[in-house]
Amino acid sequence: MERGHPRLEKAIIPSGAAVVGVPTNNHRNLPLMVRTPYQRHLPTRRSRCWCPHQQPPKSPAGGVGTTPAGIKINPLQSHFTYLKTLVGMVFKQYDGLYFTTATVLHWYPLFEHDDFKEIIISALRYCVNEKRAEVWAFVIMNTHIHLVWRILDPYELMSVQTTLLRYTSKQFLSKLKDQNDSTTLDIFRVDKIDRKYQIWKREALSIEIFTDKVLRQKINYIHNNMNKKGFDDLKYKYSTASYYATGEKTWDFVK
Repeated sequence: MERGHPRLEKAIIPSGAAVVGVPTNNHRNLPLMVRTPYQRHLPTRRSRCWCPHQQPPKSPAGGVGTTPAGIKINPLQSHFTYLKTLVGMVFKQYDGLYFTTATVLHWYPLFEHDDFKEIIISALRYCVNEKRAEVWAFVIMNTHIHLVWRILDPYELMSVQTTLLRYTSKQFLSKLKDQNDSTTLDIFRVDKIDRKYQIWKREALSIEIFTDKVLRQKINYIHNNMNKKGFDDLKYKYSTASYYATGEKTWDFVK
């Protein structure tokens, strides 16, 4: 079991997210009886792999030449094409789901003050209200943020992520200038060709999520960040840990 609050396990995945078995890297080492319905159709070490002249494997649900979902397979079709079709069908449930980390330049604790945290909150709420993304979990630390979010069609990750970081950067700089905080402004001064100041580190880390196991790991990781600092995640306002533990929504934009 992953580390985290015991009460998070039952509510770890937001409502509407189906959990099904998916092919994993170690599926060949699993006994046939404990493999998922999808993994039973993958080649084992004993059967090696399918060649174009071989018949496709039998399916308990659909018979010879079909996948568990009833997709017909041409006997001459290579196993690579079959796997591509099957994996695409299974992974569709997590299409557009990412774990994203954005860090402040120089790891400066810009978000010590709640005013700056509220700027991030308003930006996330805008993305949700404009149907660009769904926010599943988040935490705002003093130097960085973690998100589990789904990018909605027809938008792409890079466009939504760039818009979010660009908007928040402008708002941060505007607030610092209004406060006449020249000391902090100098920290973010880079004097590059395309910008005078830079708030976020370049190339925020985004990892695509394909399985419920990875989803649980990332959400539990998000909800244990304050615990690593010696604080209670469930009492921290700018996190979804309390929502997952109690079911009480503290943020209207969270799925």
